[in-house]
Amino acid sequence: MENHDSKLQKTIDSQRKFQRSGVPLEKDFRRSALKTLRFMVSENEDKLIQALNDDLSKSESEAFITEISIVYQEIDYALKNLNKWMAPRKVPPTSANIPSKNYILPEPYGIVAILSPWNYPVNLALTPLVGALAAGNSVILKTSRSSVQTSELLRDLITKYFPAEVVYAVDPAIDYDELLEPRYDYIFFTGSTEAARNVMAKAAKHLTPVSLELGGQCPCIVDSKANVKLAAKRIMWGKFLNAGQTCISINHVWVHKSVEKDFVNAMLNEMLENYRNAVNDSDYPKIISEKHFDRLSDLLDDCLTNKDRLVIGGSRNKENQKISPSLIIHADLSDKVMEREIFGPILPILSFDDLNKLQKYMLKIEKPLACYFFSEDINKANSFMNSVSYGGGCINDVLMHVSNHHLPFGGIGNSGMGEYHGKYSFDTFTHFKPVVSTSTLVDLPFRYPRFANKNLPLIRKLLK
Repeated sequence: MENHDSKLQKTIDSQRKFQRSGVPLEKDFRRSALKTLRFMVSENEDKLIQALNDDLSKSESEAFITEISIVYQEIDYALKNLNKWMAPRKVPPTSANIPSKNYILPEPYGIVAILSPWNYPVNLALTPLVGALAAGNSVILKTSRSSVQTSELLRDLITKYFPAEVVYAVDPAIDYDELLEPRYDYIFFTGSTEAARNVMAKAAKHLTPVSLELGGQCPCIVDSKANVKLAAKRIMWGKFLNAGQTCISINHVWVHKSVEKDFVNAMLNEMLENYRNAVNDSDYPKIISEKHFDRLSDLLDDCLTNKDRLVIGGSRNKENQKISPSLIIHADLSDKVMEREIFGPILPILSFDDLNKLQKYMLKIEKPLACYFFSEDINKANSFMNSVSYGGGCINDVLMHVSNHHLPFGGIGNSGMGEYHGKYSFDTFTHFKPVVSTSTLVDLPFRYPRFANKNLPLIRKLLK
């Protein structure tokens, strides 16, 4: 196996030495690291936005809103709350350990490996990095080899702004087997379910805890009582953001038969207003690679050859790797496009007439990363959202749960494990160490065999 990074093990050794020095336990160190990260992003914002455009053809506004601004918000929130998060937390004693002081000490795990994907290559690399640094860890950062320009830029910036014992960005070309051969204290992975299985297998070798941020076939339900026009507007935006290459993107829509026609018409109006000639629009994102372009084209071709499906949109420009928003009308669960997560600008629209049956169906399938429900009947929406399992979701909106750092973000089952954003990021990268400090002035005899054997009825009364 070719060794892409001969410095990796030496860097891990230096990070472990640095962790043992005690410096990462200090507030000043952590605040300095977070401020350095913010300065790094701010000073190179234009370069990062240009790299995102080169890799994914993201517009300046989309790059800033969905990538850069989220990193700023996470850093600022961590800096504002860091003292409180780091403070020992007192808890009351129980009758079993009176008299004593009981508290919880947050400490860094140590050396964290962060493996980030290509679809939001700034956001999904630096947002977990915020939590890892706030918690006092050293980090090995692995960015995606697919988002070439952004990954190379991030590697250069990390090398410039951070000493290797704090953050080290490896060669994006390194494969997971080589990267995960050394021992880490925590692994944070964002990517596909298939790759996550390999990550977990590697982590198991050293019993290393992991967070897995994955994906799945995220459904959106449009109820008979939905505000159809607004639903269509928000669904079109959420689905075709980043050309559908978003882990919490709507994979497919279930629309009630009574409003199906109105919904489809509203979707067409949105398409005409906002996505006309999308494949030639410089602000419309492209598909990350030729491989993914061909995969999505095969799905579209399969729908086009099915006489029972109506495909609207779906223009393709292979030269610039763009596929315009595509609606698959009258889609069915048996279609090839419904076999797995689409991860592209193709939206199957299925119909239903019995919400209870749809609910029972969702309880049988793999748990998605997100679920969305549109209805003016809030009681019905709440009932449905409470009854099915998913990572996170919205009522009468899409994607927006990820914008609130007061909410945890993460999956369940095949869509992932663990959570982050805001305080949840700090918690993810922190070991909470319980301590009991017992008084030496009083030594109650209950624990000792001679007393316990003779006074069990009294002990039962006190402890039961």
